[in-house]
Amino acid sequence: MDFFIQIIKVIFYLGVFGAILYGAKYSTEFLAKRDEKLSRNKNLKVIEKTYISRDKQVLLINCKGREYLIGTSNNNIFLLDKLSKEENDKNDKP
Repeated sequence: MDFFIQIIKVIFYLGVFGAILYGAKYSTEFLAKRDEKLSRNKNLKVIEKTYISRDKQVLLINCKGREYLIGTSNNNIFLLDKLSKEENDKNDKP
């Protein structure tokens, strides 16, 4: 009888663990969709993001047909370069 109770406990704990994993998965998907809806802008889009270190990154941003290369850290934001769409298309072609 004691062995049977132990098996029931293990099954119960596995069920609770599965429910926690299920909840974490769907809450993460919900938060990602909500963040995507909030960040939809017509004029400003982050094209590419590269992390240089833990607190430093370089962003390529498109704003009204112009592209900006921006460097960020915890305390500062720097404009590294401005590119028009035409200049960027010329550089991409061989």
